[in-house]
Amino acid sequence: MFVEKSNEELAAMSVDNLRAYYMEKLSHEKTEIKSRLEKLEEENDAEKMTALETEIKNLKEGQISSLKSALEMQGVVLKKLQDGSLTGMNVHNTIFCEVCFSSTC
Repeated sequence: MFVEKSNEELAAMSVDNLRAYYMEKLSHEKTEIKSRLEKLEEENDAEKMTALETEIKNLKEGQISSLKSALEMQGVVLKKLQDGSLTGMNVHNTIFCEVCFSSTC
């Protein structure tokens, strides 16, 4: 059975003992996670699973939307750098205006 040690106990341990302790801790945590996953799979609560699927889908859509916005902003900046309308002196102000759609920042 794994017993978590205090900071004082860890400070007094040798390098080899610390390595062994952390290997045991990782193994224990892996076993705990695996048992929790198995328990969730056994429960197979349709309502919880549906809610979780919806939450994951929303998170993925949010990430994709953020990535698209970032790529669009990179494209705008690169295009302006190429045509010379954007220089190092005005990069921050131009990007901020593009994001907030304000003529003055």
